[in-house]
Amino acid sequence: TKYQLKESKKEMESDSTILFLKNKVYTISNGDLDGGYEYRIQNDSVIYNVLEIDLVELGQNAFLRKFSYGYILNIKHGRMNDWWHVKFIDTRNKSGVVIRDLSKKDLIKNKKFKILHEDYTNYLIAEWSKEEMKAFINNGGFSDTTLFLKYEEKTKTR
Repeated sequence: TKYQLKESKKEMESDSTILFLKNKVYTISNGDLDGGYEYRIQNDSVIYNVLEIDLVELGQNAFLRKFSYGYILNIKHGRMNDWWHVKFIDTRNKSGVVIRDLSKKDLIKNKKFKILHEDYTNYLIAEWSKEEMKAFINNGGFSDTTLFLKYEEKTKTR
């Protein structure tokens, strides 16, 4: 996730947990440096872009299911062992990979689920086969784009 922050230069300079080193701003947390975001000064504000990286390690807690034009990424919930977060990794775009999530309007397109509880509508009880998932995607499911990874910006390996 990438977003821009604008904060008071005076407040940041007086905060002992914030460091300005060369052209980057860092925060100190538990003795470790975090950040390293390039910044610029505008009037009395510091403006910097934050890039949050979600690392998903494949294994027992996360796995991929492949089909012809993408993958379904299943990520186990941190505290509830039998609950999963499902994302669609769409490889149809020629310039990059699109990571998509479910939106509330998507659920109208697939009625084969139950909501856990009226107070917890983000939790679904569903068992979708690979073919049902593919039909759901073809019908416009997973419409919430959360990330676009351009092929031209990929990390190069040696």
